[in-house]
Amino acid sequence: MRPSEMRWYAAVVLVLAGLAAAQENLAGPVESHNVGRKNGAAGPVTPYGKRYGGSARNDVTVRRYGATHPNGNHNMHDGHRMITRALWRIFDALMQKKDHSQLYGRMGFVEEALKKMISVDSQLEGEIDKLKEDMGVCMSQLSTVMEELGRLKTFNTRLEMLEQSRPEMQNQADQEHDAVRGSAAAYSTCPLPFTRISSECFYVSTEEMLGWEDARRECGRLGGDLASPRNLTVLREYLGSVQDPPEYVWVGGTKQDEGTWVWTSGPQAGVPIDMSKSTWNEEVPTGSGKCMGLFGQSSYRAYNYDCKERDFFVCQYMF
Repeated sequence: MRPSEMRWYAAVVLVLAGLAAAQENLAGPVESHNVGRKNGAAGPVTPYGKRYGGSARNDVTVRRYGATHPNGNHNMHDGHRMITRALWRIFDALMQKKDHSQLYGRMGFVEEALKKMISVDSQLEGEIDKLKEDMGVCMSQLSTVMEELGRLKTFNTRLEMLEQSRPEMQNQADQEHDAVRGSAAAYSTCPLPFTRISSECFYVSTEEMLGWEDARRECGRLGGDLASPRNLTVLREYLGSVQDPPEYVWVGGTKQDEGTWVWTSGPQAGVPIDMSKSTWNEEVPTGSGKCMGLFGQSSYRAYNYDCKERDFFVCQYMF
């Protein structure tokens, strides 16, 4: 119960008690009757045939007054009864108000909880709708990914087919390249200072003797490399046509770690050198030298020399 309601109830009780005391003084001897506790119990009957003071919640002692006041003041007596009846009604109304306020409070609590539930349901429905939209987007993206995967599988199949045919295509391309290069060599003019012999271009340097590595760098500066001819006979023919040819010249052949002699530049790079006597001055090159040179007094057959020796050299322009 709220403090304000308690003050109201206390004030009503005090007023009722005061009126009861005043009535006892005015009316003299009275008879008392107890009002029943059950709902709807009637109050005592007055001389005027009316009931008052009935209450469903309280056990109240109501006093019945005589038919006449000793002083004959009926108006005052009736006024007291009317005030008493009005105060009892006010008291009952306050008691009912108390019950109603509790009921209203509970109803308000239930209503607030219901509003929260409705709000939560609305939020959940919104989240569900959003999830449905996201799921639709995901399904669309998944469909796109599956299509791309199918395309990748098709591409992979084609790539495997190309990989299987790659050796054949490479061989065909090499043949076409060699044919084009041969045609270019046959119809091209060698740049200066190179001289064309058959399908190859050579230049012999007689200005300065260099080691094998330095000689190769000098040939590179001229736009070529140390001579690695397809046919050694063509190179010998060129050296035979040169006026005052040098006795020793470097060419582009070296000995590998495993003992194999190979050409080092141009189209012949990595190609093993013929080891017969038609190439070398001896059946098998002897000595520790790993760089190849030609010796003029043996018709420019090959010898192996120390790479640091300083000699003239033959450069070749590569098509």
